[in-house]
Amino acid sequence: MKNLIRTSARIYFAAFILLLAGATAQAQSLQTPAVDSISIDATHPVMSWFPNIDNTGGYVIVKRVNNAGIFIWQRIDTVVGINQTTYTDF
Repeated sequence: MKNLIRTSARIYFAAFILLLAGATAQAQSLQTPAVDSISIDATHPVMSWFPNIDNTGGYVIVKRVNNAGIFIWQRIDTVVGINQTTYTDF
């Protein structure tokens, strides 16, 4: 899921990839959370999503960045806990 947000000449692409807890995570397919809302708090993007219903231990937050002309997904943070469903990019 990608959502474009413009804030003070900064462009953000938000993507959510869940992080499963436990040793069985590699054998399971990953459930992608559904985005609830994306807003701006002052100049910071705030992303909210609905909690997953599977064995989720948290969510990995990634941002699409330009790396020498090649766009890559860079891990910027981890939100721990299935019910922690909001992230503010400072």
